[in-house]
This record gives sequence, C-alpha cells and structure tokens, in this order.
Amino acid sequence: INGLTIESQVQDGTGIDIEGGAPDLSDLAYVSEGENGGAFVMFGDGAGGTLRDSTSSGDISFSGGASTLVTGVTLLASAGQSAPITWIDGRATTVRFIGNELSTLAIEGGSPAFESNDISGIDAFADAGVSAWAGADSTATIRNNLIHDWSGSGVDVGGLFVIEGNTFRANAAGVVVGPGAAATVTGNTIEDSRGPAISSQAGSRVNIVGNMLRSNAIGIQTTTDGSGDDLVPLGSSVLGIVDDNQLTDNTTAMDLDGSGQIISNNTITGGSAGIIVRGTSSPTLTGNTVSDTSGDGILIKAGSSSRVSGNSLCGNARNMTMEDGTQAEVRDNEYCAADVA
Repeated sequence: INGLTIESQVQDGTGIDIEGGAPDLSDLAYVSEGENGGAFVMFGDGAGGTLRDSTSSGDISFSGGASTLVTGVTLLASAGQSAPITWIDGRATTVRFIGNELSTLAIEGGSPAFESNDISGIDAFADAGVSAWAGADSTATIRNNLIHDWSGSGVDVGGLFVIEGNTFRANAAGVVVGPGAAATVTGNTIEDSRGPAISSQAGSRVNIVGNMLRSNAIGIQTTTDGSGDDLVPLGSSVLGIVDDNQLTDNTTAMDLDGSGQIISNNTITGGSAGIIVRGTSSPTLTGNTVSDTSGDGILIKAGSSSRVSGNSLCGNARNMTMEDGTQAEVRDNEYCAADVA
C-alpha cells in the first residue's frame, strides 16, 4: 500500500487496520480533523510488516507478535490536536523504530528497539517521551535518539532496558528507572534537566557508565520511591555500579538516598555540591574526583553509612563533611585547598 492520502473527519477514526500478514506501507499521509487525531495504523494480532516514509497526525498501535519496522515516519499533531502516541503492548515483541520523528511512546511489554529517532515533547499531550515497561524475560533498547523538551521525564522505564548513546536535552528529568527495574544507562549525554538527569528508584538495579551529565539540577539521584509496594520490599536499596561518568556544572552532582551502589571513577566538576549521601544509603565511594564545588565535595549525612576511599577532593568550599551520627569508613583520600570538616 503506497502513495495514499487518508483523511478522517470523525473522532477516533482509523486510517488502516491490519489484522494479519506483513504488508509494506509507504508514502502515506494521514490527516484527521478529530480532536485527538485518531489512529493512523493499527497492527493487530499476528500483523507485522513495514511502515516507512509517511506522515500522520494520528496514533500508531501494535498488538501483534510479528516483526515490524517503522522508519522515516513523522508523527506530528495538526493545529489544535494533541500529539499522536505510539502504543506497543506486550504481544508486540519485535517492533523496531529507526530514524523517525515521534512524540510519546507508550510501551506495555515486549522488546522493542528505538534507534536514531527525534522524540520531541513540544506540544505533546503526555508528560514523558518514552513511558515503558518491558517484560521480565525480554530487553528493550533505546539507542542514539534525541529526546527533548518534555514536561516530565525523557524516558521513564520499568522492566529490562538498555539506554545507550542518546542525547537528552531540556526535559524535567532525563532517565527515570522505576521500582524493581533493571537498566543499563551508558554513553548518553544529558543536559539542562530541570530535575535529575538519571533517577533510580527503590529496588532497581542500574548500571550507569560513561555518561556526560551537564548543567542539570541533579546529575544522578537515587530515591526510596516505591519501597514497600507490592513488588518492592520495604527498605530495598538501589543496586548496581556508577562508573566513569563526567558530571559538570550540575547543581548537585549526586544525591543518594537508599543507595547500595558502587560509585567509582567518576569526575565531578563545579556546581553547588558533589556527592550527598543521606537516609538509608550505604554506597561505596572510591576513585572519584570531585573539584571546584561551591559547597561540599562529599557530604555524609546523619544516619547513612558509606565506605569512602581513594577519592580526590580539591578546590571545594568543604572537601568532605560528615555529620554526627554517620557510620562512614573513610580512608586514603586525597585533599587540597580546603580542610576536612
């Protein structure tokens, strides 16, 4: 099916409904006068194929298990409409999006792959760019995308995810990893977030490696959010490694509550605070360089515990501060230009 212009004048209209097979859809234009844009293409059970080089003001949905490729597609709202949404449910296990201009992606399972897309929150109806849950036995991939201008998080995930090589810009938050989820966050550039660049919630296991985090309100955050719900036991820590990241001019580079992570070999420069350890945290901090903050290079707050060794702290207003009631083991760190408080 190619070269068609489809016009819908009804609310919640559907352009193309595919119930089986694997058609090649190309050079299509879908225009809807409905308030929410309706549905451009619906891939039903067992349906797959290719959708390419098309434009639409309506949604795309996938509920089939067949392989599907979406490439060169632009989903943008018409005047007065909410931005179109891409829906993927748990049966759509092998959907690939490559080189598209998209708005909200809502993923309810499966193992989709998103590569080299422009995912824009401008005029979007939803808060998050990618709101996703992947199955416990499958991994979804978000790679080399530009994700920007969202009023909420650029990516909000549960389940198993690889988030690699993306650029996040001017979102309320960059990456949020939900309670009990597992994710690898590597090689991303995240800048100008109004909240955290990367936030990991209770019971998650997150490896954060080799990212550039710049000019965010918080660079890396762990929280106890979700602890004690049906999936995450009360008091569950965030686990994993935080290694070889560059954090520059974030207001707070790391704010750790409920962290049991290994924080190693990170370079933190500028901002108001380097690493703050609070609440029930018990991370290991080793081999990090923290310099030129206007406040504490490392702050261990009352009630938390840490192993702090082999770090270099230089040019901070206060290189290291330990409040009364901490249970920190501190040894073999290097200091300059300020005293240990």
